[in-house]
Amino acid sequence: MGSLPRLKKKVDLKYRKGSTNESMNCRFCINFLKQVLIYNKIENRCKIMGENTSARYRIRPDFTCEAQKYNGK
Repeated sequence: MGSLPRLKKKVDLKYRKGSTNESMNCRFCINFLKQVLIYNKIENRCKIMGENTSARYRIRPDFTCEAQKYNGK
């Protein structure tokens, strides 16, 4: 059983492993949704990538992309 194909938005926005500078990663982006309830599990989502229930929409807090906007924290 193989893995699911990558979302086109993740490819277009170059979603990738984050920087060693923690403030440059997804957890500090204003589009990062920390606790979304999906099938009785709490997962991370992004407003830009989408909030659908598929595992393909999961966002890791230590990753980064080109569309990030920081909240200054």
